[in-house]
Amino acid sequence: MSIDATLIIPQYNHSNLTRDCLRSLTQWESAPVEVVVVDDGSTPQCRAQIESLSLPHMKVVAQPHTGVSAAWNRGAAAATSSYLVFLNNDTLFHGPVIQRLLAPLRSGLALLAGSSIRRETALPKSILRELPTEQFLQGWCVAVSRDDFCDLGGFDEAMSLYWSDTDFQARLLKSHGVDHTKLAAVSQLPLRHQSHQTTRHLSDRRRIWRDNRETFIRKWASR
Repeated sequence: MSIDATLIIPQYNHSNLTRDCLRSLTQWESAPVEVVVVDDGSTPQCRAQIESLSLPHMKVVAQPHTGVSAAWNRGAAAATSSYLVFLNNDTLFHGPVIQRLLAPLRSGLALLAGSSIRRETALPKSILRELPTEQFLQGWCVAVSRDDFCDLGGFDEAMSLYWSDTDFQARLLKSHGVDHTKLAAVSQLPLRHQSHQTTRHLSDRRRIWRDNRETFIRKWASR
């Protein structure tokens, strides 16, 4: 029986990371799961390397280079499952993950699930007071129901690479009138994030981080 979830994995070049992520997924997840790899303007060679894998239940969607937030939205639009799992491509499975990750959503205990919680410390106090919480799930692995995702309108693509996951989580909690207790970090999930291998090679990532942060601050200050 297949898992009623779609894994949405963006890639911008570094197809070796995507390949390793997918291989670890198939090694540990025995039940079929839909996978949408969104190629965010990689070189033709990188895109072809992933397409050549021909994994069952996988589709590759290509877009011009517009950032990870747009890639997540594009992947969600191509998904057919009741639950969406947004996963960075520099991630490795070390055991079965997906059923455990979805459990808090299926039981109604959480609106979002992920691997760990972080405290937001890079925003002015005036903005933090506008947010429903200062604690958020790590953005490299977040699961949500497709209905909640669509009702909220997805990720804000004005924040192309950073901060859109924080914005999404804050908006979802606000829309339901709840606090961080509806964010579930599944303990000891056998999933490893490889220290931002995808973005660390971007020469302008610090500028993008600052620009996206300013966009986030302006958005929440205006609320």
